[in-house]
Amino acid sequence: MQKVIMIQGTGKLWLQNNLPTKGEIEITRTTSYEGLEESTTTSNARIEFEIAYTYQPPEWVAEVTG
Repeated sequence: MQKVIMIQGTGKLWLQNNLPTKGEIEITRTTSYEGLEESTTTSNARIEFEIAYTYQPPEWVAEVTG
């Protein structure tokens, strides 16, 4: 008996000023066993995320600019 796992996915990425700001990933995983009928299971996942940027100048900048 052999276990077969197939994973398929797609993704989207939103950009603002050439930087990614949010994304979305959709994944489908199918598991089956060769030789067994009706042994297939499928699971889906959807992941959404956001990216935030903060900038803090290094300490030496405060020393130079006073």
